[in-house]
Amino acid sequence: MKKILITVVGLAIGFSFFSCSDKKKTSNEINENPLTLEIEDSNYNETESKNQLWHPTNKKIIVLFGYNYNDSNFVTKTLSLLNEQFGLNENDGAIYPVVFPDDFRHKDKAVSVDLYNILDDDFIDVAGFISLGAPEKTYRALTKIQDKWNGQIPFPVISIFPQDDILGIEDTSTIVINQIQQAETEESLLTESEQTGIADAELILKNTVSYILRLEGAPEKDGNLANHIRQMLPGKIIHRYTDSETGLFSINHFVIE
Repeated sequence: MKKILITVVGLAIGFSFFSCSDKKKTSNEINENPLTLEIEDSNYNETESKNQLWHPTNKKIIVLFGYNYNDSNFVTKTLSLLNEQFGLNENDGAIYPVVFPDDFRHKDKAVSVDLYNILDDDFIDVAGFISLGAPEKTYRALTKIQDKWNGQIPFPVISIFPQDDILGIEDTSTIVINQIQQAETEESLLTESEQTGIADAELILKNTVSYILRLEGAPEKDGNLANHIRQMLPGKIIHRYTDSETGLFSINHFVIE
């Protein structure tokens, strides 16, 4: 009887020890390999998820392709890059492309009228506006949008390598980006209208779109804009734009190398 009792007690102790050891092991496994929560979605497509970097969105970033950047080859190549990363409006993606002058109906008032109508369209939830080589009168369309919002456009306006009136585009943009002029000779500099498209313009555009999508509204036009553009264009050497006549620095206009 004693032998049987000892055996039963021994088995109970052994089972208890085994159970505790097993719990400890399981606890360590959870700490080393945290649980991943899986959310069931009836609309989830595993194949699409693996191949697609973006998700459908109502938020749109209007991208205007202007001077030096409206060539069909450049537009096609750039939109292919943007489509891969962010999706195009036609597929419920974030990018709403507008090519000057092909996508404008009016002639002498093309930008000021047609661009304003696009930016003011109630059916477009504008999250940002980027112009690449903004043509003349771009700032007039932006001025009308600015007036509508009592002087403060609620979404970021980024003007990259604009060909529009510089004071007008500075006033109506959150950030203006230009390139440092490259010297033709020691005595002369290329004017903005003589410069050709920038080799990595599509990469600059992609980084700008990506940054805007991380923002909530338009940043304030203050000294902190320098930090915004550094984060937006990492690796670029950035300077504040200086007016050649007055020597004054611009709060929101930058040049990159």
